[in-house]
Amino acid sequence: MPVAILPAVAATANGGYFPSSWGWSALGFGWLAALGLCFRSAQLRQGRVALAALTAFVLWTFASTAWAASTTDAATEGERVLVPLLGLLAFFVLVRRRNLEAAFVALVLGVSLVCAYALATRLFPDRFALSDPFGGYRLSRPIGYWNGLGIYAVIALAVSLGLIAQAERRVRVLLAVPVPILAVTAYFTYSRGAALAFAVALIVIFALDPQRMQWFARALLIVAIAAVGVIAASRSPALTTEGLSQGRAASEGHRLALLLVVLCVAAAAEALVPRRAFMLPFRTELVATVLVSIALAGSIGYGVYAAGGPAGIVHKFEGPGPVTNGHLNRRLFSFSGSARTPLWSIAWHEYQAHPVLGGGGGSYETYYLLHRDQAGKVRNAHNLYIETLAELGPLGLGLLLVALLAPVVAVRRARKQPLVPALAGAYVAFLVHLGADWDWQLTAVAVTGLFCGAGILVAAHDDESRPLAPRVRRVLLGATVCAVTGAFVVLVGNLSLARASSAAGAGNWAASARDAKRARTWMPWSSEPWRLLGEAQLGLGERQAAVTSFDRAIAKSPRDWNLWFDLARATLGSQQRTALAQAAALDPLSPEIAELRSELRAETEITVGGPSG
Repeated sequence: MPVAILPAVAATANGGYFPSSWGWSALGFGWLAALGLCFRSAQLRQGRVALAALTAFVLWTFASTAWAASTTDAATEGERVLVPLLGLLAFFVLVRRRNLEAAFVALVLGVSLVCAYALATRLFPDRFALSDPFGGYRLSRPIGYWNGLGIYAVIALAVSLGLIAQAERRVRVLLAVPVPILAVTAYFTYSRGAALAFAVALIVIFALDPQRMQWFARALLIVAIAAVGVIAASRSPALTTEGLSQGRAASEGHRLALLLVVLCVAAAAEALVPRRAFMLPFRTELVATVLVSIALAGSIGYGVYAAGGPAGIVHKFEGPGPVTNGHLNRRLFSFSGSARTPLWSIAWHEYQAHPVLGGGGGSYETYYLLHRDQAGKVRNAHNLYIETLAELGPLGLGLLLVALLAPVVAVRRARKQPLVPALAGAYVAFLVHLGADWDWQLTAVAVTGLFCGAGILVAAHDDESRPLAPRVRRVLLGATVCAVTGAFVVLVGNLSLARASSAAGAGNWAASARDAKRARTWMPWSSEPWRLLGEAQLGLGERQAAVTSFDRAIAKSPRDWNLWFDLARATLGSQQRTALAQAAALDPLSPEIAELRSELRAETEITVGGPSG
């Protein structure tokens, strides 16, 4: 099913993080939705609330260009959130209750292929010579971010485990085989947030599944098989410690790969066991349910007690990040939030500064750079909810919450449907993780999570509900075509920007200038083409033309410190000092600005002092 596979395709392009991948994803989802509206009996009743709220959220994001400090940033955020909107529309148009299981089997297999490639980069370092200085030794490719890859694997893992007890034998095998791969992939990301989200998913599935002990017994066996792989991975020093030789890592990786093949076969064999083997008499099942519930509650209570109670958890969360000294297994036993609290605090302060409308789409980074008290840079608040409040105000957050919580509300009505406990577990895990990271910016991960919520809404309605009226269908088709056309325009512009940036990196300034001018034609609202054109002109020695280009860029994004910094590099004298002062006012702790000031002071001292002896 193409609509379920498309997020996995986008995941191979850095998780769908960069603008060019948004365009391709939006085109793919948009045309699938348009074709479905043309040739299928579309209903959309099941998703009308979520779609309406998300549509309003997208429009509100674009509207924030009217008050945002940077028109470019607000428009860029609007382009990004268009992807999940078109993804949900395509899902609701193409997926019915009767083919819902097939859609999620396809989704799990797509995610599993991505995770298998990610795992191969760790187990076969002699064949996949990939380095990631940003992520260290945490597994992140091809998503590009370890926590993003972690929750991506956990979503598929929760769906697989949740469906195994209810599905037919052939489907059980398809779902069981990749479980060890997904589990070990999630482990090598060392994502504590993903581990917590997985625990939440299992609790939700256990609470909702009407045949919970049958599910629990089968899932426990599959998890035990996958746990063998995780334990073996944790005891492979070269795979869990930075800096050891590639040869040793390859040797240990090959052994673990062989073990995973055996475990996948064992998982498939377990899936062949008939469902009746896990059935219990009613009284036995009731007693077992009570005992397991007590055990879960006791485990949670003991964990809170061991951490020092709620106050102790908060204190440890606000503490410094884990000290691993290269031994990454130590990361998994830390409660530290890795400096997330200051990020959330700055987002809250931005909301307080703009309590009605917010600072505008994409404004958090600008506000953060102005108010940070440490040198590290971030683009997002690592919490979708508070970042949305800061950027788009209470109305923006309200629209987003309506869209995200519509499936949660539908769980009560749909819980008796076989797929719903699994989808609810995966979806709640996704929502929890959104509160601690920037999965929303990884559009492939975001759409994968949203599909789980959309599946709940589809399961909550009959396939026989009344189809859309012809007039409504035509209006919706027209809007979809307009969105696809806009996505195409933006895609052409972003591809030109990418080529301009690549040419600049290679020192081919003439080609960079040519592509920047092409991007300027397709994206007249953006400051980025003018910035790249100015960089190219500066490289070509056309200083005055570069100054003009940087001025045009600043007119569109006056609070972007990078543009003022570029202007300072292109000018001299008082104009340079003014531009540099403005850049420093927008980013007081910038090491780049400090370095340029140091260079200018050194040049001034040489000029004033003259050559020595």
